[in-house]
Amino acid sequence: MKRIVHLIPYHDIGGVEIAARSLPTGRHGDLQFERQYLVRTPAVVVERGEHHGPPISLNNPRAYWYALWRLYCDPPDLLVASLWRSALVLICLKVLRSRTKMVIFLHLADDVHFVDKLANRVAMLLSDAIWADSSVTIEKRVPSYLRDKGRAVSFLLNLCFMPEQRNPTPNPNYA
Repeated sequence: MKRIVHLIPYHDIGGVEIAARSLPTGRHGDLQFERQYLVRTPAVVVERGEHHGPPISLNNPRAYWYALWRLYCDPPDLLVASLWRSALVLICLKVLRSRTKMVIFLHLADDVHFVDKLANRVAMLLSDAIWADSSVTIEKRVPSYLRDKGRAVSFLLNLCFMPEQRNPTPNPNYA
């Protein structure tokens, strides 16, 4: 069974987190899917298949060391990293475990700041693939010499894994 870990800075209600939760943790055929967060936010309920870092600030280096140590000691078959803070862990893990397959997932069409741009560029170079929320994100953020690694990925993955939602009942209010 292949193990996939999606690394995200923290559990919140933003677009990245909603996209990550569109695929339930657990077993999906021959794949085991997990989510790992760099830090634990207050009042979060930890779900099965999730791993949260310490309840500290994202600016504390311990959060990154914790995530890196866990992934180093128990490496996934595939690491998917979202956002620049997770890209920092991806970069370090790739240096330590060069054979681990890795994907950087871009969620915005524009760089937010210099560190975001730098961390994601290095992660794009080191990653085996680059996923993005749209083709526009690939065009705007991925350098032309790396675009062959790029792929727009839909967030509607749960339709593939949840048969009861494949044929939803039509809503009469939208007729």
